[in-house]
Amino acid sequence: RVYRNMYGALVLALASLLPRLFVGLHSYSGAGIPPMFGDYEAQRHWMEVTTNLPVTEWYHNTTDNNLQYWGIDYPPLTAYWSWAAGKAAEYIYHPMVALHTSRGIEDTQSKLFMRLSVVVGDLLLYIPACWAFMVAYYRRRGATSAQVISGFLFLSLQPALLLVDHGHFQYNGVSLGLAMWAITAILYDRVYLASMLFVMALNYKQMCLYYAPAFFFYLLQRCLSKDTWFQRLSHLLCIGCVVVVSFLVCWAPFLHSWDQVAQVLHRVFPVARGLYEDKVASFWCVSGPLLRWKEVPRELMLRLTLVATLVALAPPSIMLLRRPSHRAFIFAMGAGAFAFFMFSYHVHEKTILLPLMPVSLMLVEAPFLALWLTQAALFSMYPLLLKDGQAITYIVAMSITVFILFSNYANTLQKRLTALASCVCMCAVHLCSKYVQPPPRYPDISF
Repeated sequence: RVYRNMYGALVLALASLLPRLFVGLHSYSGAGIPPMFGDYEAQRHWMEVTTNLPVTEWYHNTTDNNLQYWGIDYPPLTAYWSWAAGKAAEYIYHPMVALHTSRGIEDTQSKLFMRLSVVVGDLLLYIPACWAFMVAYYRRRGATSAQVISGFLFLSLQPALLLVDHGHFQYNGVSLGLAMWAITAILYDRVYLASMLFVMALNYKQMCLYYAPAFFFYLLQRCLSKDTWFQRLSHLLCIGCVVVVSFLVCWAPFLHSWDQVAQVLHRVFPVARGLYEDKVASFWCVSGPLLRWKEVPRELMLRLTLVATLVALAPPSIMLLRRPSHRAFIFAMGAGAFAFFMFSYHVHEKTILLPLMPVSLMLVEAPFLALWLTQAALFSMYPLLLKDGQAITYIVAMSITVFILFSNYANTLQKRLTALASCVCMCAVHLCSKYVQPPPRYPDISF
């Protein structure tokens, strides 16, 4: 039995790794496009900066760190990850992180290192988190081995995540893996560990703030469920201490000066970069060509997005506070993340991965919803993937998703019509973008 388990684990590991390597054979963000290149160069440049400069200069504009050239704009754990990867690169292939001279490097050795660094991140955090969640949530609910394995493969091979991390090039698997570990800790009733892990996810990518309302209201309800007010307050205080200490540890190198903290916050929350970037499937971008949101004063737009986001967050938050359960917690994470994605300020097309992750967790219980929204997420990122030279991987991922959706889970007339209507509309948009020129007044509606 031990050998069977080891063989099964090896098969699952290979099944999770091979598609990543296949996607990595294709192009990436900004390939061969100087002077700025793209996200691939941004991630490599952060390794260069963190490896060669002192911590005090990582987020500041200096002679050796031009913030206009892909300055770090993520929280400290991203910078630490870049430092660790940069140190490995320095040992394995130093030219790719040499200060100044490595800018724009795209040779075979550096590409191989960068691609494998994303795979290593997934192996360390994301893929184990997928298995841990499936065991904690579904196995304990009596799911079959086939259901657990199919759910694990879908999670670990989430098409949208693979195309962004291993195609476009980012490390979203690290932050999503940490968030998934936090969810798993919740399932085991380890609220202090869950709080620490979520703080780590938030300090790796600030977009994990999308999950904060669900964590806050679930943990608040856990405190309120205690028998006495003393127990409620002490439990809340303990959770608060874990959160504060975890933040202090993550930010420790920057806490010697308020200017350092303020500069990191300024980089992490770039209000000046606008309402949204590129083509993103948010309310503001979709309605922008007609309603011209970008012409609204920034201060007014910030208030408007805040109000719209809070209104959209209210239903799942109230539901979770009134009827807490593990299932409600996961759905509240998805609904809350969608609220942020649709209505918050400064949204990227890649942040669709945040609401998609909790929905993907529910594949076994809500397979049609998980696959249908995966299809929609892939479609929403097509302009980005097309620009990155990922059209082939997009077609393959979309075809597999649609095939699984129709062959297994579109098992009612309503679901079949919904899936068919989505496919028809998506195909129509693709054809129009290829053969129909947009009106001169609305150039943004084209891919």
